[in-house]
Amino acid sequence: YVHHLERLATGSQPAAPRTPDVRSREWLPASREALLLDIGCGLGKRLAELHQWGYRRLVGVDENPEVLAAARARLPAGIELVRSEAGAFLAGERRRYDRVVIAHVLEHLSVEEAVALLGAVRASLSAGGRVVVEVPNMSCLTAVHMFHSDVTHRQGYTEYSLRQVLEE
Repeated sequence: YVHHLERLATGSQPAAPRTPDVRSREWLPASREALLLDIGCGLGKRLAELHQWGYRRLVGVDENPEVLAAARARLPAGIELVRSEAGAFLAGERRRYDRVVIAHVLEHLSVEEAVALLGAVRASLSAGGRVVVEVPNMSCLTAVHMFHSDVTHRQGYTEYSLRQVLEE
């Protein structure tokens, strides 16, 4: 799987367009002092962009040691990177986050695991904090191709099924 991520990072395999991204300001907190968590941070692209935008209280969590090592090599000092399963990390976390980003993670989990993770995320939010979720949209005409382009995908979501999981 690391080779798949490396191909995406180097551009030798085209990545599907991603929206919303960090250039979409509506999901970003106004305060640059906000505490942001990127669950499944991978190679750290989103964290690097947030840092470029002036956010300094950034935390990335990922289970994969190889991608975290690559992220550490490319990210500025001061961005906290943690190797952990997200639910376990949140269970031991005392900080409260202003934004939690879960981009392209839920489709790798069972519905039960996704519901549990989202519950842990809700408990980790500060007053007024928000979670930003991004998954492949299975209502899209190219969804089947996108879903099956990664052998680790376990669950697909439409806007309706994602709402069901978010409301659990």
